[in-house]
This record gives sequence, structure tokens and C-alpha cells, in this order.
Amino acid sequence: MWIDRLEAQQLNEELMRELDFRFLMRVTMVQCRRMSSGITTFPICPKCDCTFEREYQSFCDRCGQKLDWSGYERAVLVFPGAKVPQFGSRMP
Repeated sequence: MWIDRLEAQQLNEELMRELDFRFLMRVTMVQCRRMSSGITTFPICPKCDCTFEREYQSFCDRCGQKLDWSGYERAVLVFPGAKVPQFGSRMP
């Protein structure tokens, strides 16, 4: 079966979107929330922008993104209602 160049490129792009979650993405943002016990922070997934209940998990429990926690101590603080910046970095 022969496929033309455009079909091959489209197939390749679709495949990369499907496999994208396997590439490490650095956790660079933390959401701060006021709780009865004080201020609490929740890491934010760089792919789906959902918060995690636990730090240092290997994958996002919602979208399956593989996570890189290096540099987490320098994460940007994000407050509820603020627009989340899109600057997650893919690691090799």
C-alpha cells in the first residue's frame, strides 16, 4: 500500500499527538489555596492543567502525562481564578 507524502505527514503528526504523554514534561506551576489549616499548594499538570493531590507522582492521574519533578522547588505560584500560563517544557 502506497501513501502519499501528505498522508504520511498527517499520520506522523497524529501518532506524535497520541504518544506525546510519554515524553517527560516538567512540573513548573503550583496552585495555592487557602484551607482551614492554612495555605496549601497543589502541583499543576503541564499538559492538562489539573492539580494533583500528591507531589512527586510519576504520571498525571487524569491525562497520563509522564512528569519530571526536577526544579519543582522553583515552581511558579498560581492562585485560583488566575489564567494558567502555557510554558511546560518537554524533556528528552
